[in-house]
Amino acid sequence: MVAIPGYFGVQTTTFGALIAAMGLAIGTAGAFLLVLRPFKVGDFISAGGVIGTVHEIGLLVTTFHAPDNVLTHVGNDKIYWDTIQNVSANPYRRVDLTAQISGAADPRTAIKRRQERVSAIPDVSKYPRQTSRF
Repeated sequence: MVAIPGYFGVQTTTFGALIAAMGLAIGTAGAFLLVLRPFKVGDFISAGGVIGTVHEIGLLVTTFHAPDNVLTHVGNDKIYWDTIQNVSANPYRRVDLTAQISGAADPRTAIKRRQERVSAIPDVSKYPRQTSRF
């Protein structure tokens, strides 16, 4: 298509450069995601305003399976410029919960009972690792 106007004397080098620049700009975000690999297929992530399991990573779009079983396609440029949270990256996840007790209750007894109940939950580590420096 670019060669036909060239046959009639129209300079087509500018059009070729514009098409090449557009292709480079569109594919850059996808290439960075494929090279840097902040996540992989099967990871549960939050990126580009979507939360879900990564199904496919392409040059232009990434496909997610959302928790409500909706297949969602998000442009890689939106993902690349947004915050990416990879929930699957670490083998353990920290959960902080607060509990309110009565003013008349003994705090030591309440802590002991809470620890006993939490340790009875399957998948809760008895010896949590230090995950941060704070």
